[in-house]
Amino acid sequence: MGKLLAINISKERGTEKREVPQAELVADYGIMGDAHAGKWHRQVSLLSAEKIDAFRARGAQIDNGAFGENLVISGFDFKNLPLGTRFCIGDAILEMTQIGKQCHSHCAIYKRMGECIMPKEGVFAVVIRGGQIHTGDEVKLIPANIYASIKDRPADSRCELLTVIEGSHAGEKALYIDGRIRVASGSAWADEINDNDNSIVMFKQQIGSRPRLIICGGGHVICGDYKKTLARLEPQADDYYVCMTRGHRFDMECLTEIFRKPYAYVGMMGSKKRAAIVKKDLEEAGFSQENISGLHSPIGLAIGGQTPEEIALSVISEIVKCKNERTGCTQVDNEVLDALIEASDEKYILCTIIKKNGSAPRGVGTQMLVSSDNRIIGTIGGGCAEAEVISHCRRLFRKQEFKCGLMDVSMNTDDAEKEGMVCGGSISVLLEQIG
Repeated sequence: MGKLLAINISKERGTEKREVPQAELVADYGIMGDAHAGKWHRQVSLLSAEKIDAFRARGAQIDNGAFGENLVISGFDFKNLPLGTRFCIGDAILEMTQIGKQCHSHCAIYKRMGECIMPKEGVFAVVIRGGQIHTGDEVKLIPANIYASIKDRPADSRCELLTVIEGSHAGEKALYIDGRIRVASGSAWADEINDNDNSIVMFKQQIGSRPRLIICGGGHVICGDYKKTLARLEPQADDYYVCMTRGHRFDMECLTEIFRKPYAYVGMMGSKKRAAIVKKDLEEAGFSQENISGLHSPIGLAIGGQTPEEIALSVISEIVKCKNERTGCTQVDNEVLDALIEASDEKYILCTIIKKNGSAPRGVGTQMLVSSDNRIIGTIGGGCAEAEVISHCRRLFRKQEFKCGLMDVSMNTDDAEKEGMVCGGSISVLLEQIG
């Protein structure tokens, strides 16, 4: 059991945080009124009170919040806890998503002391369940549960979980959750994207003024100059950008900033002629052919869209297509997750398709659970192939030391016709014992 000793917030990034006696944690957002809140993986920062006290003992005169931490908590050595660990503070629940961070520019504490503990000792979390928190609240640790972590993600951003079977991380669970979509334009986009619970970036121009970049999502809004606001974004390799500035006047300004970041997708509205001009300008600006060729322009799938809503649909469809091609995964079934989360003495074998050839009915990432009491949860395609996997799992339950293995299942044309199946193909299934 730990204790919440201080709550610190700042209204603007880059400014010193001030201590407050209480705060409101908002699900999938962060601390209300704090500049670092938003729909990303570092909504709230935590630092151990014991680590701060040890730093003070070396002669540092610092107040709570000096390292940029939101919550100062006693009783836990955060950096030695696994990702996915949760903390319950009153009704609110936080989940650890990152340990430490890269320090791009040394802070005042580093310059004075030659060291800053936040990059090594600080951790970051997302808010799973919101609620009021107060200085002095008890903090309860909830052990990491990868299945609960997946279940609490938005349904459209879940991907498969697998056990790593080769390399230095063999035996560890790998969780794949794809990330944020940053989009630019108007209300049609808001309708399409907000339903998917993603961040939106809107490029908007007010009459008689310089265009502004507006980032919204989950009630959070940032408004500012194109270049400066894009530069402030914390980039991730799974970000998706769409550029639609009024009259194309600021497309280059936005693209040159985006191309300096990691991203999964960049698209720009415009004709083939306009796209050719922009790509030539990007080449003259020194960007590589790899960057330039990756620009989706003209943007969207060719569905013949005419209205703003149809055009929005075509672009979102292209983004989803690129996301699925990039991740190559299938969403985890809710029934499978529910069974894995429940505390039980029962044992399961988690069956995950990791390779598919031909016309097998289910894709890579599809999962099914076979329980030790012969319950089947989910499906990897049905038919004889699934029955063969289930039978093999039942045999494995009789083995005492089974943990993980691969199974290849093939249905050639003759077999498929004999069983009345329209599809043949083959699948490779990873079998791993749970519990």
